[in-house]
Amino acid sequence: MALVLVNRKEFRTLPLAVADLTQTQQYQADYGALFAALVVVMAPMLIAYLFVKDRLREAMLAGAVKG
Repeated sequence: MALVLVNRKEFRTLPLAVADLTQTQQYQADYGALFAALVVVMAPMLIAYLFVKDRLREAMLAGAVKG
C-alpha cells in the first residue's frame, strides 16, 4: 500500500527502501548491504517484541479462558 501511495523518496518507509535496494541490484547482488538493511529493518521489531512478549502472552491466554 505504501508503495502505491508514496511517490517521493524522502517519505518512503524502511521496508520500501529495502525493496528499492533489491530492485537497483537486479543483476549484481551486494548481499552485505542487503542483509545489513534487513537487520536495520528487523531490529526495532525484535527489540519491541522482547519487551512486550510477556504481556502479549498474558493477553492471549486471558482471551482463551472460558467463563
